[in-house]
Amino acid sequence: MDENNKFPMTPFDQTYTTQSLQILKAAIPYAPASMQKMLGIYAFATQLKSIMTSSLDTPAVSMMSQSTNTMSAQEILQDLCQYAGTGKESLENISSIFSAMQLFQMYQSENQDEKETSHE
Repeated sequence: MDENNKFPMTPFDQTYTTQSLQILKAAIPYAPASMQKMLGIYAFATQLKSIMTSSLDTPAVSMMSQSTNTMSAQEILQDLCQYAGTGKESLENISSIFSAMQLFQMYQSENQDEKETSHE
């Protein structure tokens, strides 16, 4: 696999994927073609069962949701970029748009403050 196509595991996946499940997923390409689809479905179903039988309030997942309360949209987008692969450029463009909007809002706010100060 090309280095640019590799994705790090998300905190969610780290919480709900066991080492044996990761090994199974890694072995699927080496299985006979006739078995690959079924092994993929089995791996997906196993992870889904893990999610359904456990609480979503695990430390890794909860920590992320609590930290988003103090993070800006731009910071969240930057964090998501590490998982985006080929979509990284799109997320970076959206982040740039947020930066431009913030600068524009600061400029408007400063102009408004100057107008109010000059009227006094």
